[in-house]
Amino acid sequence: MKNFISSGQIGKLFHFRCVFAHSGHVDVNRPWSWKENFETSGGGASADLGIHAIDLARYLVGEISKVMAREKIFIPERKDPTGETKKVTADDAFMSLLEFENGALGILEATRVGTGYKNYLRVEIHGSEGGLVWNLEDLNYVKVFKTEGPRREQGWKVILVDLPWWPPRGHIGGWQTGHVFALYNFLEAIVKDEKELAPTFYDGYQAQRVLEAIHRSDKENRWIDLEMVR
Repeated sequence: MKNFISSGQIGKLFHFRCVFAHSGHVDVNRPWSWKENFETSGGGASADLGIHAIDLARYLVGEISKVMAREKIFIPERKDPTGETKKVTADDAFMSLLEFENGALGILEATRVGTGYKNYLRVEIHGSEGGLVWNLEDLNYVKVFKTEGPRREQGWKVILVDLPWWPPRGHIGGWQTGHVFALYNFLEAIVKDEKELAPTFYDGYQAQRVLEAIHRSDKENRWIDLEMVR
């Protein structure tokens, strides 16, 4: 997706949509843990899942300038492993509106009570000359739409994503493949003394600023300008 965007194949970016859905917290009998405590976790679905979606948004579209968000706790109490009832203070789900510095708009949401989903991460990007759709639960394929050619011949095309050198072309990759390449890139950067390897501490800092803006927007019920978050 990044290559399509960076090469200008889908034109000026208009919309970014992302939903990250798990169902691990649907069960009311799931024991309370530190993840249910905002003070120790820094957030529920927002920090556990949303931070990855935020990082994707920045990587694919660019810096985020404004945020409006709503967080929700659906199951306010859970029992810890000892049987004691504890209050849940970290969000089960959140939804947010984004505005990017380049003018694009975004919708970003994450939930730990997405009944029916295991690891559903869907990304949609629409531009002046095309669109892209990708889903982690079907990670070997990306859907591409281009406005070129007669309208009656236009349509979504499904592309099998090949990796540069491993596994061989046509061999299906898996979720763990990305982690293998991340470790490889990290070790290669050390050996070659490369300074531009991403993500950097700055990337983490920027993603954390957006997460803080989401928390603040929910509390203050208003748009939060990222310039106000340090």
